[in-house]
Amino acid sequence: MEKTTVLVRTPKGNDEVENRTHKINIRLRAALLAVNGTDTVEAILRRLGGIEEMANALRDLETQGFLAASGTAKSPAKVTPTLLSAKPGADVKEMVRTISHRVHDLLGPDGDVVTERLEDAAKDLKQIQPIVQYLEQRREMFENVAGKPKAKAFFDELHKLTGV
Repeated sequence: MEKTTVLVRTPKGNDEVENRTHKINIRLRAALLAVNGTDTVEAILRRLGGIEEMANALRDLETQGFLAASGTAKSPAKVTPTLLSAKPGADVKEMVRTISHRVHDLLGPDGDVVTERLEDAAKDLKQIQPIVQYLEQRREMFENVAGKPKAKAFFDELHKLTGV
């Protein structure tokens, strides 16, 4: 696997992120969550601390069919995913899935703790307000990890999506 290769999640990888179907270990899950479809292997490893174990995890995920190479990076431009891919008024499961993806995009593997709680809590639309409150209580963590501008953008999108 070359450092300039851009990795993407396969349908199997997306299924694991959304449903934990394959119950991969935490090291592999952390590496899987770090893949956003736009960063090179080098950028992903840098974000994960440059640990050789994570390079091995990416290779293992590719071998097991969770990741695939999409090519090589041509420019450093990066598209920032938004919460607005889920429409206001969407069902609660879709909202929580979209919020979870965005949390992982911002926090990387550290987002697991937050998203597990979200996925367990959301059963109906009455649960959206407590989810937003839960995330707001962790705003400082988002600001420390992702930076204040990205955290602000996330919370602005979150409030617009949920109407809370």
